Amino acid sequence: MSIDITLRQLEYFVATARAQSMAVAAMSLHVSPAAVSLGIHQLEQSLGMKLFIRIRHQPLALTAAGRELLADAVTTIALVEDVQAKAVDRIQELSGNLHFGCFTTLAPFVLPRLVADISRLHPKLLLETQEATLDELQNRILDGSIEVALIYGLDLRPGIKVESVGESFPYVLLPTNHRFANRKSIRLKDLANDPMILLDAPPSRHHALAVLGEFGIRPNIARVTLNFETARSFVASGHGWGFLVQRPYGDESYEGIPLVVVQIQDAVEPVSIVVASAAGAPASRRVTICTEICKTILRRN
Repeated sequence: MSIDITLRQLEYFVATARAQSMAVAAMSLHVSPAAVSLGIHQLEQSLGMKLFIRIRHQPLALTAAGRELLADAVTTIALVEDVQAKAVDRIQELSGNLHFGCFTTLAPFVLPRLVADISRLHPKLLLETQEATLDELQNRILDGSIEVALIYGLDLRPGIKVESVGESFPYVLLPTNHRFANRKSIRLKDLANDPMILLDAPPSRHHALAVLGEFGIRPNIARVTLNFETARSFVASGHGWGFLVQRPYGDESYEGIPLVVVQIQDAVEPVSIVVASAAGAPASRRVTICTEICKTILRRN
């Protein structure tokens, strides 16, 4: 039995799933809401299943069948777009939208420059960005809400493929009046009994505790925070020491209090920064170019 499905129907479906609104999807696609509604209705008729839960005055939500279809639809559209790109001159200007996710603590360091570089090199390519936790970004990759994300290469799920674009080395963060503030490097066990400020933005918590555990350290956790800058401010104010990976320019807290960065003497592995996408999905030309730009940005850091 053949099923009559068009690429346009899939585009309407993906845009609506991302916007949770047919009207908003229609605006992004420059078509009428009636066209989107008809296209999705025809798609549901062809498949013999409902793709959206429709509740009056509520955002559209995907059914279980809709969630399963979304990832496949995104992959199909990307594949067709890639075929189209390869069918024309390779230097032809990129265009369209790329839905790009970024881990929250990486976003301030990468996203503004990535958007600027994309706008300068490929002005017709629109980078639609989302910032979220590691778990949220992997969920969105797997359900097709985003095509690609910049994350740390930690706690990766089945179905996620990655390409390394850089790495960061963990370090110790101290207040200026700490007894070890004048050291160039320190062993982690020297801080085992000191109060610690723990960053709890996954995978930061798991990574920090795992590294400390490798050296037999059960940290004396004084404060836990979800916010990177709050952790740095707690340290600057003398509430404890920090174990962090990403290092901002300028060693001072959000409110301008000086901080001390100390290298770790122990053999602690660097953390890989990766571009993640759904395993099995073809890498579009847009994703490939975006990945290369990420590598360039991270080399500048």
